[in-house]
Amino acid sequence: MFSGLNCVLADVPKVNAIPNPASTSLNIQVSNTDLSDIKIKLFSVLGSEVTNLEIHETDNKGGYSLNVSQIQDGIYLLTVQSGKEQVTRRIKIQH
Repeated sequence: MFSGLNCVLADVPKVNAIPNPASTSLNIQVSNTDLSDIKIKLFSVLGSEVTNLEIHETDNKGGYSLNVSQIQDGIYLLTVQSGKEQVTRRIKIQH
């Protein structure tokens, strides 16, 4: 009955971001997707891009790190895009 749903979910990147809240760096683990073209962006809740990371070739098996030590305390939106698929996570930065 739900066989079509499994096909759709198989292409969506799986994203884990720790620690949350973060103070110096945010470690991001991406899986279930093509790791050769990843775009990671951090936005303020007002929509301003705070920082980004684009990976076009990878040998780190989906592990990435964002330096957040200079970013003000607050709530941010982390987006991870692979191809046409995008995942968003809520991140708190607290020093």
